[in-house]
Amino acid sequence: MPSEVTAQGLLVACAAAMRRQAEGMGKMDVALGRVLEHLRAQAVSTGAASPIFTDVLVDLQRADQLRQEAEGLAKVLELVVRFGTVEGLVPTDALRACTPLAELQERLLAGCRSTMNPE
Repeated sequence: MPSEVTAQGLLVACAAAMRRQAEGMGKMDVALGRVLEHLRAQAVSTGAASPIFTDVLVDLQRADQLRQEAEGLAKVLELVVRFGTVEGLVPTDALRACTPLAELQERLLAGCRSTMNPE
């Protein structure tokens, strides 16, 4: 194992790892959707809504948000890799295009501002 790696190389590796995690979260999201459908079918067949159905629905929505954030972060890392340097400037429009969730966009932009204007 080398004692040093380039920042660019590390960024490429992080982008690939984040992409792999995003894909895995997508598969989990699909699996959770199947569980939800199963619980819904049970509720319809028995005529009684299970309290776990509501809990699973909330958890599924959280899982979907995490999946979307992971996909957005993977795209942002890939965007930075395409710029070829960690010193270059990235247009905020490009950043916003990568991240479908406004909350994630604002967290990323706030993080960028804090590194540009340390207090």
